[in-house]
Amino acid sequence: MDHGIYKNYIGRYQLAPGAIFTVTLDGDHLMTQLTGQQPIEIFPESEWIFFLKLVDAQVTFEPDGKGPANAIALHQNGRETRGTRVSD
Repeated sequence: MDHGIYKNYIGRYQLAPGAIFTVTLDGDHLMTQLTGQQPIEIFPESEWIFFLKLVDAQVTFEPDGKGPANAIALHQNGRETRGTRVSD
């Protein structure tokens, strides 16, 4: 996996009012943090699909062409929650 693509995923995505899913880069590690929770590393399954090891969840980034992702889908407990990018 080319870690250079991670920069396209960094940002803040709103899943619901008051629930922001923040994606950051810590060295070569892509990290996520939901409002009020601890940061968790996510791991690539493919170029756009990532999974968490600490909980049974998957994140799908939805890129806009070759630029930054404009949305995400969080898959957890049989549900999909979509979030739109609100800032870098």
